[in-house]
Amino acid sequence: MKRDGNPTGMDGDPAVSGAYRRLATERAPDHLDRAVLREAALAATSKRALRFGWLRPFAFVATVGLSLAFVLQITDSPQPNGGAEPTMPAGDADLPATLMDELKQAPIAGGDAQPSTRQRRPQAAAPEPDVAPAQRDMAEDRADKKESAAFSAEVDDARRQVQLREEAAAMAEPADRVASQEALLLARIEQLEAALQMQQEKQKSARRSDFAASVSKNAQPATEAAPGINQAAAYSDAACKDAMRSSSAGWLGCIRGLLAAGRIEAAESELAAYEARNPATSPAQ
Repeated sequence: MKRDGNPTGMDGDPAVSGAYRRLATERAPDHLDRAVLREAALAATSKRALRFGWLRPFAFVATVGLSLAFVLQITDSPQPNGGAEPTMPAGDADLPATLMDELKQAPIAGGDAQPSTRQRRPQAAAPEPDVAPAQRDMAEDRADKKESAAFSAEVDDARRQVQLREEAAAMAEPADRVASQEALLLARIEQLEAALQMQQEKQKSARRSDFAASVSKNAQPATEAAPGINQAAAYSDAACKDAMRSSSAGWLGCIRGLLAAGRIEAAESELAAYEARNPATSPAQ
């Protein structure tokens, strides 16, 4: 039979009530509690923290050492104004008494107030920081930089001069070679023309009439240049043709035209051909 207010209906059974009370107040053994807490702590701690946990004492010691070094650096660094402590100007030691005297002597209302002792007393000038060493160091640095820049500019200028001289010498060598070759060819042509002239003078007495007509006809390209015609341009396209080779004077005039046109190799080959065909007019004969 159940009673009202007791849904279990076990208040009348002392054994059951005692069993419920024992279950309600039951506690785990202490060693089991410690084991569970230890496992929970290991699970909450990461493997990285366990691996580098031994660095914590060293980090603490390093932090303390850096702090001490920083403090020593600050204390050992030179103080501004030579490290001298600021001093009060002369006459400020009795400042409270002076102020009291001025308050006593000041007029209560109206009238011209006399200048106070504090206002009349000249104040000592504050010591100015010594900036001469810093300015001297800056001036020396600027002078060193200017000297370095000037030296670098001189070195660069010397290098440019040497390079320009080398380039000028390299460009002058081919020009000198061509000029010397042209001079040799001109000398040979002049010798051949002189020899030809001597030969013609020797043959004038024997055949004056025929030789004079032949010379006036064949030597015209070399001795006379029509106005408005550039002799160098006349021989600038090809070597001497057969019509020019028909007479010695015309052939030599063609060679001169090739030389004036800058065709040194062609002029040299034509001159060699002329000497081979006319050995009698060669200077060696």
